[in-house]
Amino acid sequence: MEITEKNIDESSSEFILKGEDHTLANLLCSQLRNLEGVLRAGYRLPHPLAKEVVIYVQTNGSINPRESFLLAVNQLIDELGNIVKVI
Repeated sequence: MEITEKNIDESSSEFILKGEDHTLANLLCSQLRNLEGVLRAGYRLPHPLAKEVVIYVQTNGSINPRESFLLAVNQLIDELGNIVKVI
């Protein structure tokens, strides 16, 4: 997977995830929406045949988009790790 960040402004960014689809994008956006300081999080697929998603994050300025994205990723890793332990 390759991740590229495109800054829109100080409180908004797009993260392009190459090689991913709805599954990871939906998980990440749900996790982002639960973070304090995140106003909006959503994703789009530029083309249905391309394995690429664009995740949009807008914050209120108390946290920058990159920090919120990394926090959401780390929280998902922890949560999924807990599920594996239970199984």
